[in-house]
Amino acid sequence: MRLFNRLLAALLSLALIVAGVLVVVEVVAERLGGGPAVVDWPHVYDWARRTPWQQGSVRVASILLVILGVLLLAAELKRSRPSRLAVRSSTTDAAYTRRGVAATIRSAVSDVDGINSASV
Repeated sequence: MRLFNRLLAALLSLALIVAGVLVVVEVVAERLGGGPAVVDWPHVYDWARRTPWQQGSVRVASILLVILGVLLLAAELKRSRPSRLAVRSSTTDAAYTRRGVAATIRSAVSDVDGINSASV
């Protein structure tokens, strides 16, 4: 899950960076007296002014954005497996890693007579 969260964060940050650069390019192009540089935003702006909130395309887009937001929230709120298993101690903060516990159990089981192989 950690890999998924990191990949998702990287994609979202990349999308925000691209959107920010596009806004800067469009603002500079408009201030210099040119037309739209990359995105035909006057056409999009005119469409948005003519379109009521009750139109189907606006509702579908809104529903999709809400679903995407809920999925992102659920992905972030889902607890991941702990990477460290805490040891009860009143004096120190000690913990075992999952890999270390698996290796220790595999080693202990493999040392028993009659055990050919073990997987943990």
